[in-house]
Amino acid sequence: MLNLTQPAISQQIKTLENEFNCKIFQYSEGIMKITEQGEAVVSSAKRIQALYNRCHQTLKDMETKNRHIILGITRTAEMSGLGEILAEYCGKNPGTHIKIYTGSITNLYSLVKNYEADLIIVEGSLPDPTLQTIRLDTDTLVLAMGSENPLAQKPTITLEDLKKQKLILRLNSSGTRVLFEETLKAHNETIDNFNVMLEVNSIGTIMDLVRHNFGVSIMGRSLCLNDVKEKHMVIRTIENFEMSREINLVYNPDFPHQDMLTSMKELYLELKRKQENE
Repeated sequence: MLNLTQPAISQQIKTLENEFNCKIFQYSEGIMKITEQGEAVVSSAKRIQALYNRCHQTLKDMETKNRHIILGITRTAEMSGLGEILAEYCGKNPGTHIKIYTGSITNLYSLVKNYEADLIIVEGSLPDPTLQTIRLDTDTLVLAMGSENPLAQKPTITLEDLKKQKLILRLNSSGTRVLFEETLKAHNETIDNFNVMLEVNSIGTIMDLVRHNFGVSIMGRSLCLNDVKEKHMVIRTIENFEMSREINLVYNPDFPHQDMLTSMKELYLELKRKQENE
C-alpha cells in the first residue's frame, strides 16, 4: 500500500522503537500484534497528523478569510434538527464550511481529543478535564409507540406493561441504550427481562418501525415531537422511571472560534422554542 518493501518498513519501526525506547510490536504465536506502548504511539501519531493537517487548513483559511470546521455528532443528534441549525449558521456566516461526522459518543470523544474534530455534540458526557463543555439542553428519554398500539390508550405505563411489548432498541454502544440499561439496573431490573425483538444502529429505521406499529422503543423526547404532532406516534413516560440526559457541545480549550460556540447555542435554543411552539 505504501510502495515500500518489508525491510524498509521494519527499519522504520526499529528506528521508532529506539527513539522512544519502547516495543511497538511483538510476535505472539506467530502473529504480529501491537503492544500497549505501540497503541500509545499510534494515538499520538494520529493527533500529530491531525494537528499538522489543521495547521495547513488554518493558514489557508487566514489567507482566504474562510473557516473550515469539523463537527462530530451522534446519530440521535443527527436526527434532532441539528442540520437545520448548522445550515442556518453557515448561511449567516459566509465563508464557513462545516464537515459533519457521525459516531458513538466514545468515538466522538476520541476524535475531539485527537484534534480530528473541532467540536462534538453528544447526549450525556464522558468526564475529561482536558475538554471544555457547554450544555445546550436537557433531553428526556420516553417510551415511543405507534398511535395504533393499545398501550397508547393507557395514561400510565409501568415496567410490567413494557415487558409485554416488543422492544426495538439501539445497539448497546449507543448513549440511549446505556442510559436505559443503567436506569433499569437502578430499579433492580435487567434488559434480559424484556422482549428485545430488534437491535438497530439507525435511529431513522427504529422510528419508521415504531410508526408502523412493529414495536415500541426508548428514544429522546425531542426526536418524537414532529411525529406526535402528525399523530404518527404517541409518547409516554414510564411510571417512577426517570431517564434524562444533557446535550453537550464539547471542544478543546484552544478552539479558536469562540464566537461560533455562542451562536450555535443561541440557534439551538431558538430551534427548540420553535419545535415546542409547533
